[in-house]
Amino acid sequence: MNVAQRFDNANVGVDVMSSELPDGGSVLLNLESELYFGLNAVGSVLWNSLQAGKTYELTVSELLEQFDVDRARIDADVEALLNQLDAKGLLDGSNA
Repeated sequence: MNVAQRFDNANVGVDVMSSELPDGGSVLLNLESELYFGLNAVGSVLWNSLQAGKTYELTVSELLEQFDVDRARIDADVEALLNQLDAKGLLDGSNA
């Protein structure tokens, strides 16, 4: 499964709360495991897109507008973030 499919099929954990920080990042809390996880500004955009059910292509378009980054870097960073979120139990199921 490629990164776009993984993103589009990912589900935010039902026991996960998020709070945005003044610097544009976010902190996530898994209420069940009591695990905290910090996100930078790009990660925060990705998390908010996952929560809102936005498609990967729409999210990439938003990232390209907001940040000075190329598509290959976005794909690599999203793949890494999905791996981290899944490993930390912040996504439901094994779709990501």
